[in-house]
Amino acid sequence: MSSPNSPLKTADGIPLKISLRRAERAQKIKSFLFIVPTLVFIIVAFLIPIADMLIRSAYTPVVADLLPKTIKVLDAWDGTDLPDESTYHALAQEMVLLKKQRTLGKVSLLMNYEKSGMRSLVQKTARKMARIQAGPFKEKMIEFDGLSREGIAGMMIKSWRGKEQRKESMIPVTDLEKKKARER
Repeated sequence: MSSPNSPLKTADGIPLKISLRRAERAQKIKSFLFIVPTLVFIIVAFLIPIADMLIRSAYTPVVADLLPKTIKVLDAWDGTDLPDESTYHALAQEMVLLKKQRTLGKVSLLMNYEKSGMRSLVQKTARKMARIQAGPFKEKMIEFDGLSREGIAGMMIKSWRGKEQRKESMIPVTDLEKKKARER
């Protein structure tokens, strides 16, 4: 016979406490397996799209994909004065190419989010640049309603190169505009 202080055992000799833990663990696993399809549905239907939207709200590779030459040239630009002729040449080539491919609207739309009126200005400049065969592109772009006057377009393109977008990325544009307004 068992003593009053010895643990209770099941019919197969396993202590009752251990046997009860095993049965509860099996019941918890079975209950969790019933919930797994619902969890998978919630993750796929709700959490993944929300995470995707959050990432897309801060990361826009459109400009980096559509204007790779211009961005490469703009990386060397310090942002204080107007960019050099090679920057305008690269921008002109890519604007004409994007106009032919009918994708210039994506770039101009993003620029229009930052400064109103840029969409029509970019579209008009691309139409005029399609007629120009040789440089100097810098003077011609400035002549075409000032697309690159004050370097605003270059700063916008440089700020939209596909990195995280914050309001601080546009501070040079607004500071330059304020500085030019004070000088007038």
